[in-house]
Amino acid sequence: MLDVQVAEAEDEEQPYLSEYSPLDGEVYTADEISDIEIRRATGRDFLAIAAIDRVAWGTDEADRYIPDGEHAWRFWVGTAYVYSAWVRLKDHDNELLVGAVLAFLSVSDIDLDGVKELLTEDEVDTRPVFAVHKAFVHPKFRGLGLGTKLFDEVLKKIDASNGHAFLTVKPDNKPARKLYEKMGFTEPYLIKGSYREQEDRLLQFRRAPSDEV
Repeated sequence: MLDVQVAEAEDEEQPYLSEYSPLDGEVYTADEISDIEIRRATGRDFLAIAAIDRVAWGTDEADRYIPDGEHAWRFWVGTAYVYSAWVRLKDHDNELLVGAVLAFLSVSDIDLDGVKELLTEDEVDTRPVFAVHKAFVHPKFRGLGLGTKLFDEVLKKIDASNGHAFLTVKPDNKPARKLYEKMGFTEPYLIKGSYREQEDRLLQFRRAPSDEV
């Protein structure tokens, strides 16, 4: 099993996946990786994160609207909780940024509508509520547990803030829903027409640790 390290961002410049593109092979396995590290993202990372965001999603019509632009990621890394996953390949000297997770403090009434159905008004007003906006890993580096490791790190940050958290998922995406439940997002609420009239989303809520029942 690969050891996973968590570190604060370093000042030195780091190479990115695009510098080795196209990478050899369809999908990388644990046998080809010597090290994994989860870091708090910095302003130098936003272009690489945005590039992965563009290739991380499906092929449905609605999926083309999921990626955030480079300008958005430049803002996110400076204002929100963004953690990045780095790997070192055994046949490369340098590390590669291959995934990211983003969470931010939610102040939107649209986002909080579902949350307010699960909490009393006093509960919403007394604790911060964080939206886990997205988490993704480059397709060639999936199956290594990187998504779970990214979630673990951002949830530690949210828990340290004594905050609730929520995310949304396609209602028919049962594998993702099951995974999120294991991470503590156990309280569901269906939002009809969340994006467009035909696009429903399931909000999954995770209470602050001291509120767990």
